Amino acid sequence: MWFWSGPEPLASCGSGPVLNLWPGWIAILGSLWLLVLADIQDFEIILHRVEWATLLFFAGLFVLMEALAQLQLIDYIGEQTALLIKSVPEDQRLAVAIILPLIFSLAMGACLGGNGTLIGASANVVCAGIAEQHGYGFSFIEFFKLGFPMMIMTCMIGMCYLLATHVGLGWNM
Repeated sequence: MWFWSGPEPLASCGSGPVLNLWPGWIAILGSLWLLVLADIQDFEIILHRVEWATLLFFAGLFVLMEALAQLQLIDYIGEQTALLIKSVPEDQRLAVAIILPLIFSLAMGACLGGNGTLIGASANVVCAGIAEQHGYGFSFIEFFKLGFPMMIMTCMIGMCYLLATHVGLGWNM
């Protein structure tokens, strides 16, 4: 049920019959219908090609994020960061917000910051799984040795760009 944040199940729009199903049930029913239609030999081949480790990683990630949201840890971090920014003189708040990865993380850090570790971005996990299937496996540390310095460099370039344009040139006005 935590995949759907709406107050009620999905329903049809218009004057037709209302189908009160949660999105998870719709996905399960669609999957079952595809299993009925599929040839059993094709299905076995497909199961061998599924990235089970990647799927389990994402399932665990979704469970972790929901747990952090339920514990209100994400809200707490946001509130504390907002208080820190508000404690700075008003003419310096934008610069502090950019340096504290707020605007920065939304604009660039979410993409660039994920390059630092193997589990930092979903594309990294998928890439590692595909590489391992083809005999080019690499460890977390091997990825980190290359990825983390690149992440620092690209994030610093992004932060300098944001500071120069929004603080230096006044693009925020």
